[in-house]
Amino acid sequence: MNLTNFRAKTKMTYISPRAVIEDNVYIGRNTAILAGVHLKRGTVVEDNCIVGKPSRVQMNRFVELVRSTPERLEYEAYDAVIDTPTIIGENVLLHSSTIIYSGCSLDEFVITEDNVVIRWDTRVGASTKLMVGGFIGAYITIGKFSRVGGLLGNRTTIGDYVTTFGNLLHSYKQYGANRIEPAPIVEDYVMIGYDSNVIGGVTIGKRSYVAAGATVSKDVPPDTVVTGQNQHRPMDAWQGSLRDDYLASFPDDPLKDES
Repeated sequence: MNLTNFRAKTKMTYISPRAVIEDNVYIGRNTAILAGVHLKRGTVVEDNCIVGKPSRVQMNRFVELVRSTPERLEYEAYDAVIDTPTIIGENVLLHSSTIIYSGCSLDEFVITEDNVVIRWDTRVGASTKLMVGGFIGAYITIGKFSRVGGLLGNRTTIGDYVTTFGNLLHSYKQYGANRIEPAPIVEDYVMIGYDSNVIGGVTIGKRSYVAAGATVSKDVPPDTVVTGQNQHRPMDAWQGSLRDDYLASFPDDPLKDES
């Protein structure tokens, strides 16, 4: 791609000289593509996005630079503090006002809806959709073909074919403390309903269903329905059409097509 001509046509957009933009890529207005970003073929970046935003460590370096430099710094100095790659795979769609921090990796066909934030060193698997307004913390792994909304705390792990509209949280590390509570692990084919809270280093087993508004603060075995506050029932004890529709969405062996 001829970046000189591209920059001339998009006055409100900044593209770092250290970014790599493959052919067949669209970049909207008022968007920043920062150092270390690699946009692969077929990617669409809508207006008002930031891709490759400095991580906390990088931003701290920039703040120190600002406070120690008498003259006004230009945007290139902000760009220069970034030293980690950000990889946006083929055919990714970033809707308006998506913010992706440096060190992230989005596999092919990922979609971020409007106002999604993905913090540093997070990986998102192929064909996953991040729902409108979702906040995805740092050091997170999300599998393929998942649908993720709500809030994911740092270091959360999400498997394949997961749908979550809840909040997956961990204990905040207090300044001066030498301990971080582990983050949640959500295994494959799990559904987590709206406004539910999964707290701390718990594991939610495969094919489990967490109802809207539920609280999970202890491990959930596979094939379990969770309601209220840690109220567990085996999946086969859940009666009604919702259960039948939910189970019908899974193959007999969820992993047989991956062998």
